Amino acid sequence: MKSSRAWLERGTACISRHFLAGLTVLALLIYMFTYLQGYFGVPIRSDGTGYYAYLPSYLIYGDPSLEQNAIVQYGGEYPHSTFIRRQADTGRYLSQYNMGVSLFLLPFFLIAHGVTWFMQSLPGAPEWYAFNHPLNGYSLFYQHAAGLSNVFYFLLAIAILKPILERNYGRSAALFSIIGIVFGTNLLNYGTGDCVSAHPSTLFTISAVLWIVPHWYQDPGSRLKSLALGILLGLLYLIRPPNILFFLIVPLYGLTRLSDVRDRLFFFWNHRASIAWAGISLLLLLIPQVLIWKYATGRYWVNSYEGGCYGWMRPEIWTFLFSINRGMFFWFPVTLISAWGLIALYKNSRQWFWPISVTVIIFIVMMSSYFLWKNAGGFGNRYVVDIALLMSFPLAAGWRAIKRRRIRVLVLLLTAGCVCWTVYLMKLYYTREISFYGLDWPAVFDILWTRQQYLLFLLTGAS
Repeated sequence: MKSSRAWLERGTACISRHFLAGLTVLALLIYMFTYLQGYFGVPIRSDGTGYYAYLPSYLIYGDPSLEQNAIVQYGGEYPHSTFIRRQADTGRYLSQYNMGVSLFLLPFFLIAHGVTWFMQSLPGAPEWYAFNHPLNGYSLFYQHAAGLSNVFYFLLAIAILKPILERNYGRSAALFSIIGIVFGTNLLNYGTGDCVSAHPSTLFTISAVLWIVPHWYQDPGSRLKSLALGILLGLLYLIRPPNILFFLIVPLYGLTRLSDVRDRLFFFWNHRASIAWAGISLLLLLIPQVLIWKYATGRYWVNSYEGGCYGWMRPEIWTFLFSINRGMFFWFPVTLISAWGLIALYKNSRQWFWPISVTVIIFIVMMSSYFLWKNAGGFGNRYVVDIALLMSFPLAAGWRAIKRRRIRVLVLLLTAGCVCWTVYLMKLYYTREISFYGLDWPAVFDILWTRQQYLLFLLTGAS
């Protein structure tokens, strides 16, 4: 028994040590084959173009109106899929999306711009050197710089999350949890092939917030940590306004009982100077976005999303969680195991229980009230990816709380089955054997009963 346990511990340590390197290789392979096979077209597409349009407009054309980019790339008007709209009051374009994603893409855009310029043919250069791609922000190197930058932020998010989980729950629980949420949700999809969106930068920023919050509470007088916390929160809002929900992690962290609320209020008052520094850095970061709104619309604050976004009195929570079409528990059943882990999180890791549980519950209510959640194309419910990192905490806490070997084996097998189901759906999604807009019962019947390769896939990993 001791020898088998020692062997298991050594194996876990080996896998944990090399996990990030292996995940990096896998992510790059998925990205490469996705675009070699042409599963999705080019990396910059659909709403990703709305996030990205700031870069060529400002840095290539020097045009804050976004007009020149529309003329060069789209013949005069942006397509509806870009979500860049001409404003009636000023006649100028405004992207529905904030500039935050462009800030994350900026270093990679500059590299792509330099490489595109450098690789253009020079007189007398050898034939292999000739890469005459236009310096327009959308040619080959720009496309894959944007795509690979989001792969980078996905991997960086996991690299930050892993030691947080290890510090709180141990190495084996952290590894179990990370494998579960990476392969058992749509995290892998939106971090690799389907990646030019707000999700990878949101994931990175959330992981950075999860890292810095405990350190800030340990040293609240640190001006540097306060400034960093404010910058991270400002970036969350700049990426997507609904990300303001993740601000709750800061005040809720460390609360273990109701009486702690009063102590927390006194704590904030006693460290109001640090909070002010965080607030100042947050507000300064928002100034460029405010100026963009003012220039495009004539107003300093704009709700750039068209129409009513949320129907708070009509949340579709049951459908959001259980429906065949896009239900979180149906597509990503590992989240059910994570929900079970909330019990262990409450008992053994209460400093994380309230920030995780409250944020996830409000997120589900908010997103199930969003008018577009069932119609937004993607792999399963695309919005679930934003809370995937948070759900790793109860998954790890639940695993660590299991003491009996038989129960641990049972949970491991159940988790493996859940992961296989989600990975198989991802395979069908990439080959367009299931719809971009979800599933229905005939499609599920086809997957479960008439596709013999499903059993083969589970047994051998082949399709």
